[in-house]
Amino acid sequence: MGQNPNARTIIEQVESSGLEPEIHAVIEFETMTAPPASHPALEGIEIAAPAGSAPFALDGSGGTYHVLPDGRILLIDSEGSAGVVAPNFKEFIAIAAGLPGWRDALKFVGRQDVATARADWQAFIAKWKLESQLHQPWPYAADHLTIRTPALAREAIMNYFHAPSLSDPFGALYHAVNSLNDDVGVKWEGERLRLFGR
Repeated sequence: MGQNPNARTIIEQVESSGLEPEIHAVIEFETMTAPPASHPALEGIEIAAPAGSAPFALDGSGGTYHVLPDGRILLIDSEGSAGVVAPNFKEFIAIAAGLPGWRDALKFVGRQDVATARADWQAFIAKWKLESQLHQPWPYAADHLTIRTPALAREAIMNYFHAPSLSDPFGALYHAVNSLNDDVGVKWEGERLRLFGR
């Protein structure tokens, strides 16, 4: 898969991976099988970004993933937040599979500096024992999952997409949200959505 695949390529890669249940469980990511432009989750959304952005996946709770023309990955959640979360799809996989409960990390990326943000995130991980849970059997709805633990699923997802090994996935997420959104604005029914963590 190229460095900056389009929406159709991403959907095809995910659907041919044999890892769709694991990708959904680990990343909260489910490809759009219906024609994306007419999906109900997109009603009322307006993206002020370079023309040509395209939706390609849902997050399981009413949010949507989009790829921008330059390859950046934009997430719009169902709670009034949005933002670019990675510079390209491979790094998105590296971040999302590299952080336990990566969506929770988005709550912390609005802190004033990355050191404070990371410390608060690490405290959250410790409080909820997120890292130890990675090596335990899936806590729920495991019937459709063929890989035994979240940790093994994360590894399989990273390998399949040839995602880079990031020494600091939290730092990469912090950088993406705080450095890659200057030209991106998202509105829902005319109201501008806030950037993650703000």
